[in-house]
Amino acid sequence: MRVHQFTAALATADGVGSGVLFTRRLLRKLGHQSDIYVADADPALRSEVKNYQTLDAAACDILLVHHSGGHQYGDWLEAYSGMKVMVYHNITPPEMFEDFAPEKTMTELGIDQLNNWSNAYDGAIAVSDYNLRDLTSNGYQNAITIPLLVDFTRLEGNPTPPADIQLTAGNFFLVLGRICENKRQHLLIEAIHHLKTLLGKQECPKLAIVGGATSPHYLQDLQKYAAYLELDDTVLFSRAKCSDENLLWYYQNSLALLSASAHEGFGMPFIEACYFGLPSIATATTAIPSTLGESGIQLSTADPLVFAAVLRRFLRDSQLQNTLRSAALANLQRFQTKQVAKALNDYLYRLSKSK
Repeated sequence: MRVHQFTAALATADGVGSGVLFTRRLLRKLGHQSDIYVADADPALRSEVKNYQTLDAAACDILLVHHSGGHQYGDWLEAYSGMKVMVYHNITPPEMFEDFAPEKTMTELGIDQLNNWSNAYDGAIAVSDYNLRDLTSNGYQNAITIPLLVDFTRLEGNPTPPADIQLTAGNFFLVLGRICENKRQHLLIEAIHHLKTLLGKQECPKLAIVGGATSPHYLQDLQKYAAYLELDDTVLFSRAKCSDENLLWYYQNSLALLSASAHEGFGMPFIEACYFGLPSIATATTAIPSTLGESGIQLSTADPLVFAAVLRRFLRDSQLQNTLRSAALANLQRFQTKQVAKALNDYLYRLSKSK
């Protein structure tokens, strides 16, 4: 079939962008014709895409429309006469942004669009079961969960230590992702403060916070908080762009992946950690339980004292560590490329035959 994709924007080092490129690779390996049509793309990706205005509905059997936030191309999509399937990546709730933040306005628009577009789509794909609930509650038909995100090929390179922070392999916890209020990195900093009290300065591992700051003032607050708690030499921030090679090194050399996030639409780092048998310790919010499965410790509270107690138990219990490493590798099987490709192919053929 001719199965093309539309996304309002395509960016490098972006979860949705990676998912779009991964989906195209899947579709082409399955034998389908597939191109990506965009309104805006990073310069490095422009050779990979086509302008959305050149898409001919008569030359497309199914159009996959990626939705992760508000955009101004709703009228164009409404006028598109071919079969459309929404691929929903989740939208962070607007209340998690400050009142006048640009992100708040765009998330509000994106949610309005999600709520109002169900009758215009022939089907819908959620990248997690958590997201599927948003689709079904808004009346989307032929809705299914397929994790069109997990591209393991990017994890097969050569690991390179980061140049901007000094870490010792096997002596740090990893916090990975955007630095912004809803990720709640401040709770993990406080947890490390308590862990340091429990273990002593010499035994306490470091905390590596890795990711770009979409909320610069929150990053400043985190740095001030770490200094206030006298953790300047324990909590380390990597503000440089994290290359794939650096990412591999972090995954291969950290003790565990930590998260106190209040909202995750999927949680890609948890699956990438599974690829390396790396345990995760996280608050059980939003999509995290379904993504993490049994590959980590899920906490019902974000209380830093509880987090610290769990981290101490984790560090002192080698059997627990080994159990979690085995569970991480087992959890990975749910997201293998072959299984995802089959689920996508079967879904597209069922949908095409229903019309």
